[in-house]
Amino acid sequence: MDQGTTPVSSRVTLAEWAERHGRTVGTAWSHWTSRPDFPRPVGRRPRPGGAPGTAIAEYDEAELDAWLAAQPGMGPPPPVAFDGDIEELLTLSAFAARAQAAGKTLERSTIYQYRDREDFPKPVNGRFYRAGDVLEFMNSRPGPGNRLRGSARRRRA
Repeated sequence: MDQGTTPVSSRVTLAEWAERHGRTVGTAWSHWTSRPDFPRPVGRRPRPGGAPGTAIAEYDEAELDAWLAAQPGMGPPPPVAFDGDIEELLTLSAFAARAQAAGKTLERSTIYQYRDREDFPKPVNGRFYRAGDVLEFMNSRPGPGNRLRGSARRRRA
């Protein structure tokens, strides 16, 4: 698309777009922009505050969104369903045994890979977690790629 045909209101920088999708600009830049089917910039904008350096590339947001939607396995993982009381305190293994993703049993390893992350729910009592907190986390995972750090998550006190 050439620079004159994309309305300025639908143009975004890679950093703005990545943040809206819960990804780091590093993931978008390092892993996605080099793909031959990744949308090309449609323009450039000056650096904030008139800072010196190369102008920042702008992309058509709709093209970026369509590209991401067309990538197999790049979207969010299937939602997790939990059959039980979300206030119940469970181990992660017990949660996995009672949860399902896309009609399949949720693997313990799927949950365990996240438990060391800063934004993963904290145990309420030793190794027991509130089922609703784990469910909320599992259904907000962004899928492949690096997630932004420091995302605001509501935690129960």
